[in-house]
Amino acid sequence: MPREDGYSRAIPLRFLPALPPQAIPVDGAVRGEWQAGLDFLRWLREGLDARGRGAEPVLALADGSFDTLEMWRGLPVRTFLATRTPRNRRLFWLPNLDAHPGPGRPASYGEQAPHPADWLHAGLRHWPQAHVRVRGRSILMRYQLLGPFAREGVPERPLFPIVVKGMHHRVGVRVQHFTDLDPSFYLISAGQHPGSWQLPFPIEFLLAWLWQPWEIEVAHREMKSGLGIGEKQCWNKRSAVLAVLWSAWSYALLVPAGYRT
Repeated sequence: MPREDGYSRAIPLRFLPALPPQAIPVDGAVRGEWQAGLDFLRWLREGLDARGRGAEPVLALADGSFDTLEMWRGLPVRTFLATRTPRNRRLFWLPNLDAHPGPGRPASYGEQAPHPADWLHAGLRHWPQAHVRVRGRSILMRYQLLGPFAREGVPERPLFPIVVKGMHHRVGVRVQHFTDLDPSFYLISAGQHPGSWQLPFPIEFLLAWLWQPWEIEVAHREMKSGLGIGEKQCWNKRSAVLAVLWSAWSYALLVPAGYRT
């Protein structure tokens, strides 16, 4: 990626397989998606630290399958996760530690908070707005930034829920029409500051990146229908994995090369 000083910053392209236990065993490939995600984030964090970029934070985008207790617990330092979450995710207010002056273990959770979808019907009159640029057009997003809350099972990792209201917007290039998008619900890991938990990035920055999973779905369709990633005919267990990784890597290299050209 070109920088203002004229030099280029390398963008790592790495794809890790995540096969279910029922698949033919391949070394290091039989694991959950969240395990592959953690392995990648640890590799990236170690690489940045080794190159003198340890102070740079990392923002990881993921879909709802990565919203697991193990994923939240295993995040490396200075690494933040933004993931989709169910509309009925069980959340709690953070406990009031000052209200527990006596002996014994302080409470891990406060009172139960509303589910993410409940905020749509909470009578909130003001919904902040942000304009997000996507492929040359502006998309208006109305949202609520809430929290921080504690997710059940990981009270040590406070999270900020973001509720994005459903959108009615124009789509299409040749034949334009309007479409409705359902509301979306996200969780963002909080950053710890002296005496408080804060959002690790500006909300406008996060909203712009939270839109990108929709673009990733388009890329998945292109890889499957155009490059035939799901149609590889390999009979060796090693080539069955490497052929898919090679195709995905080729696609990831060709797309930015096409934009640069």
